[in-house]
Amino acid sequence: MKVASAFVVLASVAAVWSTSVLLPLYVYPDPGKWDPVYNAISGSSATKFVVVINPSSGPGGDTPADHYADAVTKLKGYENVLTIGYVRTNYTNIPLDQTTQDISSYAAWPTSAQPSGIFFDEVTADTDSAATSYMSSAAAAAHSAFPSSTVVFNPGAVEDSTYFDYADLIVGYEDFWSKYDPSNTPSTLGNAAKSAIIVKEVPAGADIGVAIATAKADGIGAVYFSSDSDYQVLSLLEQVAEGVGSSD
Repeated sequence: MKVASAFVVLASVAAVWSTSVLLPLYVYPDPGKWDPVYNAISGSSATKFVVVINPSSGPGGDTPADHYADAVTKLKGYENVLTIGYVRTNYTNIPLDQTTQDISSYAAWPTSAQPSGIFFDEVTADTDSAATSYMSSAAAAAHSAFPSSTVVFNPGAVEDSTYFDYADLIVGYEDFWSKYDPSNTPSTLGNAAKSAIIVKEVPAGADIGVAIATAKADGIGAVYFSSDSDYQVLSLLEQVAEGVGSSD
């Protein structure tokens, strides 16, 4: 492993990275549970991984459990990994001060385990002044807490272009494989380089290679494909990593 110092520079220019793996790592790191992640990362060293860490539907406090911190520290030891902390906004229904406190909690983690940005989940698609003020303030808090930070919004659907001013990456599609056309990137996505696609409940035998190749050809910023809907199964991770990293 190499220390991930070079990735700090990459994070600050997220809009120009090539397609990455956006991994919602919601599996708790009980012994052996993150081994598929470490194996996929080390086996695809040319592939960039943006890994969402989520100990307890958020930071779970200012100090992570020792074994969780150790697992994240190991992740950060790979030069092709960027870790970002999960923060739920519940479509702006969670008070902004609670959201910023979650950001502050991640910032208080030991440096060795501290994330390099924030993944805001359940982001509103509303564009009224209250909604945009909330999300711009949340993004500003994240950028303030983490130098050269990466901010990701996840509305799970197409977001108004206004929000690209605040986020480095926006998940513009999060839905089931049964609704996804692997040969066509969703035409409703706006800024491709700052857009991400997450497809869940991919059935056994599905050809995700075509979907990944299409997303890469269309310049999509990040992708992930999962066989379940709660991101507790990592069986497709290696295939996703290989597809993203291939030269086609």
